Amino acid sequence: VHGWHNSSVIAVGVKGLVAKRTNSKWEVIPSPSNESLKTVWVVDDKDIYIGGKSGFAWRWDGDRRWIRLKVKTKSEYDITFMDFAWYENFLYAAACTDGLYRLEGDTFVPVTDIGSACVSKLSITDSGLIGLGNVWGEYGNWITHFDGQKWAAHQINVAV
Repeated sequence: VHGWHNSSVIAVGVKGLVAKRTNSKWEVIPSPSNESLKTVWVVDDKDIYIGGKSGFAWRWDGDRRWIRLKVKTKSEYDITFMDFAWYENFLYAAACTDGLYRLEGDTFVPVTDIGSACVSKLSITDSGLIGLGNVWGEYGNWITHFDGQKWAAHQINVAV
């Protein structure tokens, strides 16, 4: 769920569900796919992004049409977009073990400055864009930080 203001809240979910909250009621919006959707980011009423399984992502054109976005993957496997965040005029996409992507034009390109860090959740803070990622095994737990100039990625080993 993400929103720009109280009249522009969008939710996504299983089987391609896309819904908009208007006047205290949810309205289902025609979806571009029946794939599970994991993330949504609303810049404004005419600039909405959704993404999910199989590396699928779309941008709302403001005229009741979804435009398919391309993905330049660094993996031979399908990626899943887990989270989006708008930071310094770019949309970033967390793809867990497939790292982090940035939307350039109509194509998501890998952010290579973070190495092999896992990023599955994004947050915008006063200090920059923060990415969190957790996977089992040797990939461990990751925290990434982008201050607008430089990326830093750190693996954090936590004893259980």
